[in-house]
Amino acid sequence: PPVFRSVIERLLAQAELVRSGSRVALPEHEVSMDEADEAVALAVVGLVAGAAAMPPSCKELAKRFTVSPRKLNEILSVLSERGDLVRVSPQLVFAREVIDKIESDLRKYLTDRGEISAAAFRDLISASRKYCIPLLDYFDHKGVTMRSGDLRRLRRPGR
Repeated sequence: PPVFRSVIERLLAQAELVRSGSRVALPEHEVSMDEADEAVALAVVGLVAGAAAMPPSCKELAKRFTVSPRKLNEILSVLSERGDLVRVSPQLVFAREVIDKIESDLRKYLTDRGEISAAAFRDLISASRKYCIPLLDYFDHKGVTMRSGDLRRLRRPGR
C-alpha cells in the first residue's frame, strides 16, 4: 500500500492522473452510460430538478423508472460524478442547482440571523422535515454549518 500510494501521488503531481473524491482517473476520462441508461438518467434529472426541495426518494425513482435499485444506484453515481445530482443521503438525491440555491439561502439566513432551527430551515426551503434533516446533516458534513444542540450556525473557516 505505501508504494501504491506513492506511485499514485507522483502520477497526480505530474497530472497524468486526476483525483475526484476518492477516485483517480486519466485526465481525459469521461463517465458515460449506454443509450438506455442515458435516457433514464435524463428523465431522473428532470424529475428530481422539477421536484425542487422535495424530490422522490431513490426507492420511488427505481419504481417509477422500473429499474432495479442496483441499476438506479449506478445511474445516480454517474449523475453525481458528472455534477448533475448531489446525493444527500442513501435515499435522497437533489439537483445540483437546487442544492446550490438552498445553500445560498441558508448562508444568507445564517449571516443575517446567526442561527437556524430545523423548523425555521423547513420554512426557509418550503419542504417537509423528511427532507430538512438530511439536508441539514449534509451541510454539517460538507462544512457549511455546525450543529449546536438543536440549532445550526455557519462554520467558520478553519473549524
